Amino acid sequence: MSIQGLQNPFERLSVLPTTVSWRGTWIDTETYFKNDVVVSPVNASSYILTGSTSVNVNGDEPSVSPLWSQFSNTSTGIESVNGVAPGIAVDNTSPLQPIISNTGVLTVGGGAAVNIDNTDPRNPIINSTAIASLAQGAGIEITGTPQIPIIAHSGVLSIIGGNGLLVSNPTGDVTIGNTGLISVIPGVGIQLIDPDPSNPTISNSGVVSLAIGSGLASTGGQNPNISNTGVLSVAALDNSVTVDNTDPQNPIISSEAPFLSVFSLSTSYPNVVILPNASGQLAINTSAGGLFAQYLLNGAPNPQGAFLIDFTSLSLNFIQGTSQVTNAPFSLNYRDTITAGGPYTYTSATFPSNYFLSLGQTYPLQASLSQSFFSVAEARATGMRAVTQIQLTNGTNANMTVATSGGFFAVYYPNGVE
Repeated sequence: MSIQGLQNPFERLSVLPTTVSWRGTWIDTETYFKNDVVVSPVNASSYILTGSTSVNVNGDEPSVSPLWSQFSNTSTGIESVNGVAPGIAVDNTSPLQPIISNTGVLTVGGGAAVNIDNTDPRNPIINSTAIASLAQGAGIEITGTPQIPIIAHSGVLSIIGGNGLLVSNPTGDVTIGNTGLISVIPGVGIQLIDPDPSNPTISNSGVVSLAIGSGLASTGGQNPNISNTGVLSVAALDNSVTVDNTDPQNPIISSEAPFLSVFSLSTSYPNVVILPNASGQLAINTSAGGLFAQYLLNGAPNPQGAFLIDFTSLSLNFIQGTSQVTNAPFSLNYRDTITAGGPYTYTSATFPSNYFLSLGQTYPLQASLSQSFFSVAEARATGMRAVTQIQLTNGTNANMTVATSGGFFAVYYPNGVE
C-alpha cells in the first residue's frame, strides 16, 4: 500500500476505520468525517462523529446533534446541578451556567394590623399594630389572660318599666317614657278651670250644637251622628266607563268607548307589482297628530289598548294568465323605517296577518283585505315608534298588483278587542 492512497479522508477511513482524527473546536463552516473529534463551543465537551460518514457545512452543533457522541467531559468536578430541596429551583438551560433560584419565602408583606420592616430583607422585623391589651372601665370586669380576655358586664343588666313608665326594651338602647298624665293644655273650643296639673277641670267653650245642611242628616244632641244623604260612591256600569276613586270626594269618570282615528291618508300605489314568493312595501301617510301616531310614539294610556285597522279600501289583483291557484297565501305586516336602531317589523299575532285565495280558482282574481288587529304594547315592544310602510308578502303563484286604494282608518279599543 502506498502513502499516496491515504491522501483523502474517505480513503483513510476505508483503510483505517478505527483511527480517530482530532479537529479542534467545532466550526459550522467546516466539513467533518466519521471518527473526527471536536470540542463543543457551547459546553466545552469533546464529541466524536459516529452517526454519519460525513457532515456537510452548516450542520447542527455537536451537543444537540444525534450524529455526534460525547467523547469526554471537560471537567472532573460538578457536571450538573438539580434543585430537589424545598424552595430551590435550578434552570439548566445553559449547562455550564445553571441558574439557582429561591422558590421559598422571598419577601414578607404586612397585612391588617401587621407592620413589616424589610430594611434587611433576609431578617424582616414583624410588628403588630393591633390592640395589645384591654382595660376595664365603669361597669366592665375583665379577667383571663391578655391573649384570651374574659369580659363581663358588672353594671345594670336590664330595665323594667313600672306604673306610669314605658320602657322600649329591657337592654341595648333603652328609651323610658311617661305613660301617665303630665299636663293638660287647652285647645280651640276648650276652657281649663282652676288649672291644677293634678286635677284639671275642662269645659267646652266651642261648639255646643250642630246644625246640618242639604245632603246631610244628624241624630242631634251632644253626640250627634252625621250621615251623607247625597252621593255615596260612583261605580262604572260596564267596561266602557272607568271611575278613579282615588279621591272619593272628587271621583274622575272617563269613557272607555272605542275612538275612530286616521291610520293613513288617501294614498295611491300605481305600478306596484309583487312577484310570487316576494315582498313589496306600500308607503303609509300617517297623520302625526292623530290618535294612532301619538299612542304608538308615546304608549297607549291603557295596557290592553289596541287598534282595528280597516284595509277594505285596498284591493289586490292576482294575474297569472289563465292558470289556476296552486299556492294560496298572502300576508300583511307593519314596518318602521325611521326610528333609530331599526327597521322594526310588527306582525299581528291576533288576527289576521295571513290571507288566502281559494285553491283551484282560475286567474285573474281580485281580493280585498279586511280589518287587521294592532296591539300598541306588542308593536312598541319590537322597538317600533311609527308605521311608515305596510309590507305585503305574496305567497301565491301569481303576480300581485294593487287594484284600488284609499284612506285607511283605525278604531281604538281601550280594553282590547273582546
